[in-house]
Amino acid sequence: MLNGFPSVIIGLLGFTLLCTQLGRFGIRALYCTLVGWVVLGVMSLPLIASVSEDSIRAVTHDLREASLGLGATKWQTTIEVLLPSAFSGILTAVLLAFANAIGETMAVLAVIGILTPPPLTLNPLSQSNSITALIANGYSESGLGTLRYLTLFAAGFILFIMTALTNLAIRLLAKRRKQISLRETERTSKQ
Repeated sequence: MLNGFPSVIIGLLGFTLLCTQLGRFGIRALYCTLVGWVVLGVMSLPLIASVSEDSIRAVTHDLREASLGLGATKWQTTIEVLLPSAFSGILTAVLLAFANAIGETMAVLAVIGILTPPPLTLNPLSQSNSITALIANGYSESGLGTLRYLTLFAAGFILFIMTALTNLAIRLLAKRRKQISLRETERTSKQ
C-alpha cells in the first residue's frame, strides 16, 4: 500500500508524524537528517519486501522438502536453507531500494527542508541537504557557466556515479544469482 503513495505525501506524513511528535519527547527533530533517513527507509520497505519475497519463492521446493525431510523445523528451514539460497536476491532488493532512495527528492525535501549552504556534519540530529535537494533548489538560481552551476553539475555527476555503481552491483548480483540457480537446476536434474 505504501508503494502507491506519492513521495510528497510520504514526506509530509513523515514531517507531521516524526518531526512534530518527537518534539513532544524533547528531541529536536524539526528538519533533522535522521528523520529523512527514517522516511527513506519506510519508502524502501515495499520494494525490498516485494523483490525479497519473489527471491524466496524462487527457491526450489526440493530444497525445502529435503530440509524438512531431514527433520528440520520450518523455522530452521527458513533460516538455514531458504535465506542463504535467496541471499543474492535479497541483497539485490536492498541495492535496488538504495538506488531508488538515492534519487528521491520530494520526500526528503519535505522532511529535512533546504539549507544553503549545507553544513558538513556527521550529527544525524542536525539539518543538512541531500544531493537531489541541493540540485533542485540551486538550479534555477545559477547562471550558465558560473561556479554555482558547475558545482551543481558536479553534484549531479556524483549522484549519477553513485546510481551507476549501484546498478552495476545489482547486475553482477543478478548474474551471480542466475549462475547459482543454473547450477542448482543441473544438480537436481542429475539426481
